Amino acid sequence: MGRKFACFLLCLAAVLTLAACSVPGERTSSEEYILGDELAITMDGGFKASDTPGADVYLFKGDECALYAVRDTKQSLEDLGYDTSVLDLSAYFDLVTKANGITAEEQTSEEAPVASCRRVSGDAEYWYCVTVRECGDAFWSVYLISPAGDGEPMPSFLSDYAASLRVL
Repeated sequence: MGRKFACFLLCLAAVLTLAACSVPGERTSSEEYILGDELAITMDGGFKASDTPGADVYLFKGDECALYAVRDTKQSLEDLGYDTSVLDLSAYFDLVTKANGITAEEQTSEEAPVASCRRVSGDAEYWYCVTVRECGDAFWSVYLISPAGDGEPMPSFLSDYAASLRVL
């Protein structure tokens, strides 16, 4: 009986060790990714680039997370009827959030604008975290997307990624 119990404990320890090594959502080492030639973002390693309609940059890491970035030049915004002489980052952020039906959180003047929401797409539900940056003659809107679990809050890594976005 003692040998069987010891063997059971050894097997249980091995199973728990293997299970701990394969926990979904486990963070990996950080890597800097360049978006276009104007922005950089720090995210976990392992993201891959892909072409996606409507995106200037699309990065994804399996079904864990995706980054979808759109660059709007001031000329393209003027062509759409916006007065870019008065369009600042805050006004652009308002355009992006209103166009996507997102309510932005209160911001302090030092923070880059950010908003998040939970949406259903097809049969799945996702968290969306959006932020914007101004780069010379263009504005970027960057969407970070991750699956949403039942009743779970937005994963903190999405806001961490958004906060790491910087203009080059």
